[in-house]
Amino acid sequence: MNPFLIEQKRIELLSLLPSLHGRTKLWIIADFYTLILSFGNESFTNAFSTEFIDELLNELDNYNSFYKDPVNTEKLLLLLEQLRMIKALEFYLTKIDQEILKINDSFKIINRILEGEKILLLPKISYPLIETNEISDNQKNYGILETIKVKIGKSKDSDSFLYIPSQQKTDDKLEQQARNSFKLALNYLSSFSKKFSTYHEILIYFENRSANYEGNSLGIALTIAFIEQLTIYYNLPYQINIKENITSTGGIDPNGNVLPVSEKHIKQKVETVFFSPIEHFVIPAQDEIEAIEKLKTLKEKYPNRNLKLTPIENIQDLLDRRSLIDIKKQSHLIRSARSIRKNWKISLVTLLLFSLMAFIAIRDFDDNPAIIEFHANHLVLKNKSGKFLWEKELDINQNKQMSSQEQKQLVRLIDINNDGFNEVLICSEKFNNAEKSKQTGRICCFDNKGEILWSYRFNETIKTTFETFKDNYFIQMIDTLTENRRKVICLFANYEMLYPSVIFKIDLLTGKRLEGGLWNPGTIYSAIIKDIDKDGQNEIIAGCVNNAIKLPCIFSIKTNKLFGTNYSTNDYKFIGMNSSQLDNCLFLPKTDYSIYKREYINQFSSGTLVDNANESKLMFNIREGNTEENAVLVYKLAYDFKNIDIIVNSNLRVRRDSLVAKGILKMPFTDTKEYTEMLKSQILIWDRKQILKRNE
Repeated sequence: MNPFLIEQKRIELLSLLPSLHGRTKLWIIADFYTLILSFGNESFTNAFSTEFIDELLNELDNYNSFYKDPVNTEKLLLLLEQLRMIKALEFYLTKIDQEILKINDSFKIINRILEGEKILLLPKISYPLIETNEISDNQKNYGILETIKVKIGKSKDSDSFLYIPSQQKTDDKLEQQARNSFKLALNYLSSFSKKFSTYHEILIYFENRSANYEGNSLGIALTIAFIEQLTIYYNLPYQINIKENITSTGGIDPNGNVLPVSEKHIKQKVETVFFSPIEHFVIPAQDEIEAIEKLKTLKEKYPNRNLKLTPIENIQDLLDRRSLIDIKKQSHLIRSARSIRKNWKISLVTLLLFSLMAFIAIRDFDDNPAIIEFHANHLVLKNKSGKFLWEKELDINQNKQMSSQEQKQLVRLIDINNDGFNEVLICSEKFNNAEKSKQTGRICCFDNKGEILWSYRFNETIKTTFETFKDNYFIQMIDTLTENRRKVICLFANYEMLYPSVIFKIDLLTGKRLEGGLWNPGTIYSAIIKDIDKDGQNEIIAGCVNNAIKLPCIFSIKTNKLFGTNYSTNDYKFIGMNSSQLDNCLFLPKTDYSIYKREYINQFSSGTLVDNANESKLMFNIREGNTEENAVLVYKLAYDFKNIDIIVNSNLRVRRDSLVAKGILKMPFTDTKEYTEMLKSQILIWDRKQILKRNE
């Protein structure tokens, strides 16, 4: 075999990985390992085996033997046994063995199911979901049973649907199906109660979180989920639940008619369900012929498999089937107080009911924001009892999992005027097109009811010899201070897409900008406030990049000395700005891996700067390589900015070591003292006069 083919496939896989998910991702990586093993050269196999092993094992964590013919699992188990023999993967041997044991367990279960044995499942609302990947063909479509969970609450102005996990843009068909299903659920339950709220807040959780959620084929499942939760939320006299080992597919129109799935998709979904513990598959009546045809083909190989197809024409048809839907009348006692047993003394019952009513009254009348929740790009404010108060839509990446530090940079709860009620500070609100040009980038202070108290938008003009920057800044928060008996918040603002950034302060009571501002020729990613030298005065410690020297940087400065600019060359020097009075300023090296990946600057990782008080050290991450790789160096920096430890994460180690093994990058290997000491020797320091090596 031509070794250049392996390298070509490796490069293709690297480019594909960011767009892959679920089982498609797993099998494409597995195919690559099968290819390199077929080469039959031990040295060659060792050189190529480490680069994608973390990705493979991560996907195996979510793998079981269901949803596809077990012959696929047999191939995967054979591959894992071969990987156990590769010398370069000795470090991963324990993890590989764990995956083999786990997969074998589910492999035995699916074979028992195919022999006709019933494996009882807890009642869950699910539907077969076919993964969508641009590179997939009809022979490589993988499915899962996606479980839906729903939470329902009251809303003030309109029905709102939030999806977890969320996508950058909610699919129109999915949104319309959710609204259709919710109206149908309310209509169905109207015979049990007339006292429904006008508007609701509905959270829809997709449990597997492994595919793109689009289309309307979850319509039946979603309608049943809404009915189940509405009966609980409104404590209706009848409890309605789906029975065990049942799944469904098919959209529903506003009149309750079940919509067809399509010939191709119904066959894929029948196959997915066939290789699972499900015993009843509810399908659209219009898809019955194609579904029966596919089931017949599958049973030729596995004749003992028990799977019944149940075609329905409308949602009422399903609700009328007691073999599938369980409807039970609740006792008055259970409805009055679910936690009270029938044989308890009446006095205790009364006391508990009184306590419950008091708790509900306190909860319902408490409108003080105490809990912040992020649901995709929606910010939800609740009181201390968890009651929904109000929400805001944020202009953030819905697919990015934010750290707690990143969340604090966008939202804070602060009792500014000491009246016992928290005000809410929010950055990165989402605006419509009409408001966008005038409001984007502001920080806004809301009262406990969500009314605006003040807002501030940074729009200071700054110039270099070559450019002028104005009016395109995005603000994030650092922390609060008390100065001269007034509450102050420190913030940083980054210019959109370009390098000017600034740290400044605002009076929390009035929203007015205070004097001063420390400028930096590069993006600021994270900052904290702490008295690191224990002199009674706080410092701001900030992590950023510096475009003038093209390196990541960490610096500290007294909070009362926010003037001037960080180190800059003539090309990036801000006109009229003198050098700042930084206490400390370090520039961190770019690894040979980032140079190989042609990264312009190895960035400071957003929101990773934290205070490790137990060790009296600052901790933060520096990203090496591109964002998707999650290859980082973890720095531990003493408060005096002198003692430094560097920890290499596994993603960086695997990727760089594979290049070292091939002779592309020079020794030493990555996770060695020799390598980290070499990096430490490359750290630079700015003493407000010149750039020096840290040890000079």
